[in-house]
Amino acid sequence: NEHIPLLLDALKEGNLEKIKVAIEDKIHVPYRSTLIADYDKVKEVCDNYNLPMTISGSGSTLLIIYQEGRKIKEVIAALKKEKMKYPFILKKANFVK
Repeated sequence: NEHIPLLLDALKEGNLEKIKVAIEDKIHVPYRSTLIADYDKVKEVCDNYNLPMTISGSGSTLLIIYQEGRKIKEVIAALKKEKMKYPFILKKANFVK
């Protein structure tokens, strides 16, 4: 699979565009996304801000990848404006270089 090397390079570079391409899934995400309430709303917000987003594991956790200082407060505000079926919790993951 050519997505794995692309993802590793993209993460190393901090390139969100490459990450977005590398995490595209045409098998599991289309099926599982229909099982996750609010998936489409979160995906739309992330697309509006050009942020990579996918389902983490088998779901229902959604993973949004962003860089510090890149309008994340605006993204959070946009997500909070959506009428979500379930509340969401944001967790920040820190990576060591």
